[in-house]
Amino acid sequence: MLAISFVILSATVAMGAYLLARGRPGLPILHGASGAAGLVALVLALRGHALSGVFAQDAAWLLAAGFCGGLAIAIFKARGRPTPGLLLFLHATAGGLAYLLLAGFVFGH
Repeated sequence: MLAISFVILSATVAMGAYLLARGRPGLPILHGASGAAGLVALVLALRGHALSGVFAQDAAWLLAAGFCGGLAIAIFKARGRPTPGLLLFLHATAGGLAYLLLAGFVFGH
Protein backbone atom coordinates (compact mmCIF):
# COMPACT_ATOMS: atom_id res chain seq x y z
CA MET A 1 0.00 0.00 0.00
CA LEU A 2 2.93 2.32 0.71
CA ALA A 3 4.27 1.80 -2.81
CA ILE A 4 0.83 2.51 -4.27
CA SER A 5 0.65 5.73 -2.30
CA PHE A 6 4.08 6.75 -3.56
CA VAL A 7 3.15 6.04 -7.20
CA ILE A 8 -0.11 7.99 -6.92
CA LEU A 9 1.65 10.92 -5.28
CA SER A 10 4.37 10.83 -7.93
CA ALA A 11 1.69 11.38 -10.57
CA THR A 12 0.17 14.13 -8.42
CA VAL A 13 3.51 15.93 -8.14
CA ALA A 14 4.04 15.63 -11.90
CA MET A 15 0.60 17.13 -12.56
CA GLY A 16 1.29 19.92 -10.08
CA ALA A 17 4.57 20.77 -11.81
CA TYR A 18 2.77 20.80 -15.17
CA LEU A 19 0.06 23.04 -13.74
CA LEU A 20 2.74 25.42 -12.52
CA ALA A 21 4.30 25.57 -15.98
CA ARG A 22 1.06 25.62 -18.03
CA GLY A 23 -2.41 25.53 -16.56
CA ARG A 24 -4.85 23.26 -18.35
CA PRO A 25 -8.61 23.04 -17.83
CA GLY A 26 -9.66 19.91 -15.98
CA LEU A 27 -6.16 19.08 -14.76
CA PRO A 28 -6.61 20.79 -11.35
CA ILE A 29 -9.52 18.47 -10.59
CA LEU A 30 -7.45 15.41 -11.50
CA HIS A 31 -4.52 16.81 -9.48
CA GLY A 32 -6.74 17.21 -6.41
CA ALA A 33 -8.41 13.83 -6.80
CA SER A 34 -5.11 12.00 -7.14
CA GLY A 35 -3.68 13.92 -4.17
CA ALA A 36 -6.64 12.88 -2.05
CA ALA A 37 -6.30 9.26 -3.21
CA GLY A 38 -2.58 9.32 -2.38
CA LEU A 39 -3.30 10.72 1.07
CA VAL A 40 -5.91 8.03 1.77
CA ALA A 41 -3.55 5.31 0.55
CA LEU A 42 -0.76 6.67 2.76
CA VAL A 43 -2.97 6.80 5.85
CA LEU A 44 -4.16 3.23 5.19
CA ALA A 45 -0.57 2.10 4.69
CA LEU A 46 0.54 3.71 7.94
CA ARG A 47 -2.23 1.99 9.88
CA GLY A 48 -0.99 -1.44 8.87
CA HIS A 49 2.74 -0.77 8.66
CA ALA A 50 4.75 -1.88 11.68
CA LEU A 51 7.72 0.30 10.68
CA SER A 52 5.80 3.52 10.11
CA GLY A 53 8.48 6.04 10.92
CA VAL A 54 8.48 9.69 11.67
CA PHE A 55 9.15 10.55 8.01
CA ALA A 56 5.99 8.83 6.83
CA GLN A 57 3.85 10.27 9.62
CA ASP A 58 5.15 13.77 8.96
CA ALA A 59 4.52 13.24 5.25
CA ALA A 60 0.89 12.36 6.01
CA TRP A 61 0.43 15.52 8.09
CA LEU A 62 2.06 17.70 5.43
CA LEU A 63 -0.09 16.10 2.73
CA ALA A 64 -3.19 16.85 4.78
CA ALA A 65 -2.07 20.48 5.11
CA GLY A 66 -1.40 20.64 1.37
CA PHE A 67 -4.80 19.15 0.67
CA CYS A 68 -6.47 21.81 2.82
CA GLY A 69 -4.53 24.45 0.92
CA GLY A 70 -5.71 22.92 -2.35
CA LEU A 71 -9.32 23.08 -1.17
CA ALA A 72 -8.84 26.76 -0.31
CA ILE A 73 -7.41 27.37 -3.79
CA ALA A 74 -10.45 25.64 -5.32
CA ILE A 75 -12.78 27.85 -3.27
CA PHE A 76 -11.01 30.99 -4.47
CA LYS A 77 -11.25 29.79 -8.10
CA ALA A 78 -14.93 28.84 -7.74
CA ARG A 79 -15.75 32.32 -6.46
CA GLY A 80 -13.84 33.94 -9.31
CA ARG A 81 -11.37 35.61 -6.97
CA PRO A 82 -7.61 35.69 -7.51
CA THR A 83 -5.70 33.12 -5.50
CA PRO A 84 -3.22 34.66 -3.03
CA GLY A 85 0.36 33.83 -3.97
CA LEU A 86 1.19 32.86 -0.40
CA LEU A 87 -1.54 30.21 -0.45
CA LEU A 88 -0.14 28.73 -3.67
CA PHE A 89 3.35 28.78 -2.16
CA LEU A 90 2.23 27.03 1.03
CA HIS A 91 0.24 24.42 -0.92
CA ALA A 92 3.19 23.61 -3.17
CA THR A 93 5.72 23.64 -0.33
CA ALA A 94 3.67 21.34 1.91
CA GLY A 95 3.08 18.91 -0.95
CA GLY A 96 6.69 18.98 -2.09
CA LEU A 97 8.08 18.44 1.39
CA ALA A 98 5.62 15.62 2.04
CA TYR A 99 6.68 13.94 -1.20
CA LEU A 100 10.37 14.21 -0.31
CA LEU A 101 9.77 12.81 3.18
CA LEU A 102 7.77 9.93 1.78
CA ALA A 103 10.48 9.21 -0.80
CA GLY A 104 13.04 9.14 1.99
CA PHE A 105 10.92 6.68 3.92
CA VAL A 106 10.11 4.45 0.94
CA PHE A 107 13.66 4.27 -0.42
CA GLY A 108 15.35 4.38 2.97
CA HIS A 109 14.02 0.95 3.97
